[in-house]
Amino acid sequence: MQLKLTTRKKWWWNIAVWATSVYCEIRRPSEEKLDEIANWVFVRSTDIHFMGKKLDLRVKSASSNRLLTYFGDTSIIINSIDFSGSYSNSRSSKFVIGWSDFDSKNGRGGFRNSGHGRYVVYDSESDVIVIQGDNLQRPNDGLIANNGIFSLIDFHFGKVHSNTFYVFSEHGDVLFKRKFTANIFKSGLSENGLYAACQTANSRTDDGSKLFFLDIKNNHELFRRDPTYRQESFDFDEEKCELIVSDRVLGKIRYAANGDLIDSLEDQEANLNSDHYQVVITNAECIVKQPLINMNTIRRILEAVVRARSLGADMDETWKPTALKVQGLAHEILGEYAEAIDVFEEALRLNPRIGIKKKMDLLKRKLKSRTPQAK
Repeated sequence: MQLKLTTRKKWWWNIAVWATSVYCEIRRPSEEKLDEIANWVFVRSTDIHFMGKKLDLRVKSASSNRLLTYFGDTSIIINSIDFSGSYSNSRSSKFVIGWSDFDSKNGRGGFRNSGHGRYVVYDSESDVIVIQGDNLQRPNDGLIANNGIFSLIDFHFGKVHSNTFYVFSEHGDVLFKRKFTANIFKSGLSENGLYAACQTANSRTDDGSKLFFLDIKNNHELFRRDPTYRQESFDFDEEKCELIVSDRVLGKIRYAANGDLIDSLEDQEANLNSDHYQVVITNAECIVKQPLINMNTIRRILEAVVRARSLGADMDETWKPTALKVQGLAHEILGEYAEAIDVFEEALRLNPRIGIKKKMDLLKRKLKSRTPQAK
């Protein structure tokens, strides 16, 4: 029995699905019991009220002779291998990647110090399981490409704030492995598994609060940079090697392989007027790196960055060092070395790894050479 569901209030539905899937994961019901649960939860769910709200669900059942059973939009069960967990489909819907952050031997899920989870890859067209794995500690957030290449994030045992991002071939071999010294809260995989992206959470390490663009085919990190905001989703242009992020505030943003924004200089200058300090700082940083920028544009960048700091960047520990860095670069181009050194020093106090220490030392030497020596 395969269940396809639609609902007007999906988050109510996800609560019911989650509770059911947890029960099934722990109790491992028989096929007959599974039918009974499905009939009660799904078929009779129009009579269920939760927190005073009536759940409005419509159910479509498919053939019962398939290996995989869907539980709503979030969970699957494969009784033949005693598996239940979360899942994601390829865009073509041919492949399903399922994962379970659960130690079935000891009945423990989520945070733990031992007991590996499991993952499976299922070919829905052929109705066969093509890969099974239990070599990751806590597999989560799987994605799968149209050709069967798939990614998983290992959350690791214990209290460590680190994750490992894996990409596997369609045969289950490791194509890419990268340990981050920060937690990954969002990842993406391109349609044919050529590229991937990760965004990390706050951390007092080089990997914290960064957006990463990864070349899977060549096992290479293309860029890391400060994200403009908390991205909602990733997309890719595989032919042009570009990363496209959907930002809940800013809309779609396109990055080149070197991390630069792909906008015309006119668009970047127009974005200096934005009311979002992330947009202002990101575009100002791109413009200030351009060769042969006239002094009027540099003065405008300086004014825009100062305004961005007042809009909220100074209250954001992630963005303030970058704003100070860009402000210092503008002062440097204008020949205002003392002002540049002041903001560079403040940026380095906030983020010693921001990458301006050598530039600041050079400016100090230049400033010293300008100052007349006392006799």
